[in-house]
Amino acid sequence: PDGRYVRYTELDGETRQRQLGSTAPRPELDREATVAIERFLTIDNATVSVRRDDGERHYELRGEQRTFVTERPIRNVSVSAVIRHDGLVRSLSVQYWRGNSDWGEFVRYSFAYERLGTTTVEKPAWVRASED
Repeated sequence: PDGRYVRYTELDGETRQRQLGSTAPRPELDREATVAIERFLTIDNATVSVRRDDGERHYELRGEQRTFVTERPIRNVSVSAVIRHDGLVRSLSVQYWRGNSDWGEFVRYSFAYERLGTTTVEKPAWVRASED
């Protein structure tokens, strides 16, 4: 089996899945991750520390920003990321409040790439069921 699949749960509690493509995954080019990296790793108030993971040097970034300019106003942004020695963002976690004085919501967004390398796996049952 060849392909990329994502499974997520919406705020209404409904779980959905979709196939992203039929090519091998390229984490460094994933559009959703790229947009989040470009948007949130430009945070003003951040600290970076060096850590070792699997014998490799990684950088851990943590930051906060009171307000952030996007298509909708967001504030109280908190970001943490682990960046591999070659620049690949292995994980990113962002939390913020989106809205204004009349309406708003707390948002959490995160992703993590694990066990990077080459492997073959069978499609999960939920993927097979969605294809039927």
